[in-house]
Amino acid sequence: MSTSLPTDETTSISSFRLDSQDVPAFLKAFPDRAGDLEIYSATSSTISNQPGPGLTLGRWMTLMGAMLGRWMGSVTERGGRGPNAIMHRILMRMEKLEHGYWEELERRCREELERLHPGEQFPKFTPRRKPRSPSLGAPFASVFRSPPTLASVFEDISRLCLYGVHNPNILDDRRIQKNCRRLVSFLRNDNMHNRFLATYYLTTLICIMPKSIPLLLDMGTKTILRKNYTHLVLLPGQHRERGLLLAPSRRALVFLSESEVLSAIKEWDCYPHYKRPDEYALNLLRYSVTSESKLLAAGYITNKLVYELPWLIHRWRIEPSCVQSWAESSQSPDPLMRSTFSNLIVKMIPLSLDIYLGNPFNALQLVVLPLCKTLCRGTTTIQMWVKALSDGLHQMRAWLDDEDLGYYLTPEIRSNLTAVIQDISHNDAVPEVLDVASHLRQALQPFELLYGEFLREWPWPGGTQSSIIKAIAPRQRKQLCHQLTQLLLQSQCSIQDVVRVANRDIACNDEILAILGEILSGLGVGNAGAQGLIAEALGVISKQQPKSKQWSGIYKGVCLSEWPYPGSWGQVKAFYWSQYCQFEVCHFLNADSRYLSWTKIKYTSSLSPRYNPILLEGALPDEYICCMKSKHGYLVNIFSTTADDISIPEAILSHSKGPVYVLTGRNRDDGSKPYSWEEDDFL
Repeated sequence: MSTSLPTDETTSISSFRLDSQDVPAFLKAFPDRAGDLEIYSATSSTISNQPGPGLTLGRWMTLMGAMLGRWMGSVTERGGRGPNAIMHRILMRMEKLEHGYWEELERRCREELERLHPGEQFPKFTPRRKPRSPSLGAPFASVFRSPPTLASVFEDISRLCLYGVHNPNILDDRRIQKNCRRLVSFLRNDNMHNRFLATYYLTTLICIMPKSIPLLLDMGTKTILRKNYTHLVLLPGQHRERGLLLAPSRRALVFLSESEVLSAIKEWDCYPHYKRPDEYALNLLRYSVTSESKLLAAGYITNKLVYELPWLIHRWRIEPSCVQSWAESSQSPDPLMRSTFSNLIVKMIPLSLDIYLGNPFNALQLVVLPLCKTLCRGTTTIQMWVKALSDGLHQMRAWLDDEDLGYYLTPEIRSNLTAVIQDISHNDAVPEVLDVASHLRQALQPFELLYGEFLREWPWPGGTQSSIIKAIAPRQRKQLCHQLTQLLLQSQCSIQDVVRVANRDIACNDEILAILGEILSGLGVGNAGAQGLIAEALGVISKQQPKSKQWSGIYKGVCLSEWPYPGSWGQVKAFYWSQYCQFEVCHFLNADSRYLSWTKIKYTSSLSPRYNPILLEGALPDEYICCMKSKHGYLVNIFSTTADDISIPEAILSHSKGPVYVLTGRNRDDGSKPYSWEEDDFL
């Protein structure tokens, strides 16, 4: 160390060198002599990359040290002592405990069934998934395997989340507690990458199991994270460690702290499933879009609430913007965000597209369109929910043959679907997206669009293939049947498509036969192709066999009280099956629904001679069988009234809305009745 002493203008600057340990004694001896201190190193041997004979050796030692550090870290992971390996073991243990939990439930159910039905054999229940043996179970053997990566761990997480965690005692397992404690200890690790992985995996555990929060708090996780966060905040803005760890640490602290999401989860868990208000579910849905803890909300929805989503969709309580926000979050570069929201959408798609729930809901409007709009943004990362969406839409092609998908293809949805198809069907679209576009395009074929018009005229909402349909107004029916025959002549639909319409409604069947006959008689000799097509269609449609009679839900019986028919005690009246306790000597109507229909009462006077109202047998005087749409749900209220004086019982009118319909029909071509009253022994 050298010191330079200041002098006056006539004195030159003098300097000399001192050892560092002599500086305090010098300053004490000359307190009035200020000086400027400069520090020099006695040698440059500790400075890296300095010219000289040791430069190559120094660089080699630096490189070898870095390689040794990486190898030691890899050996640690291979030996099952790194964050990836610990998280991998936790997930494997959770899978095994879940498997055992479901096996025990299956064993108890089988024992109960055998107790109730002695001597009967019951098939063995196959668990939903088999637990995999952990690849890091044998430390010495695993040294020769590649250690688990962040991507492979999140594959394990996705596989676990798709089934959910239902074992209530899973956090009591000592192995899981031990590995959680090891994961927490990595929050103090000198390696910032290990601290990052530990923070990330602890956050993931909270997303999978919010009930793990008390366990992690008891291990001091929050205290360690707060210290880490305070240290990171004090680092320079461009510091590498701050950029890597600050956001994950902050998110982990938010998850471990009391929040609106945790409060909503606790409220949800306090109620049994059959008493939970919809508002609790809606709060969690809202938090999964807007809250700082939306990851926690989405993880809980995936594990617990996802089975409620179809009913919320059915009730129009979930917005398309919510589904679209989930799809956008599933494209995040953050692996935890991407995995969590992708798992949520993958579980939601098959449930929301399942039309066998008994009540129709517009999954196209609320689920398919929002997801497809996200694909329109040209993302290059195809998430696993795209495959799930393609598989779900593949089922739609089967629905086109057997179910009433066209009922949901409203003009607004058709317009939106057309725009979506144009946006995602570009040349550089990946095959998964093009597959989705292909399925959507199939639903927009001309016949399917026209068939949707028939379906919006025919069924009561929630009706089935065997339900008695509503009659189409004569002018509207003629117009729709004419459009159908034009599609046939233009080769935009097949004869089997025409048969689908004719088989559903005998009135449309008669209308189509009349139109095809008129067209055939007007064709000239030069239209041999059209003549052959129409002749074939006439032959196929006219040879359709009658359907078997099926239960219609319409009953008749002798009134036991004044309700719902005042002053009708002891008389035969019609009723819906749910009112059977008010009647005795009950019979139900078995009917070939193709020959029957509900006709608005104002059109009964204009029915063709072949069609007549169905009279209630046993009633004096003659009575019509009528119905009105219920104000509650998708039911219909059935009643009977005299043909000469239409009157609606007050008990029916107060719970109904819309016009009055009368049951009408015609006999089969062989003269037989398409319906019969059968005695109901059960009622």
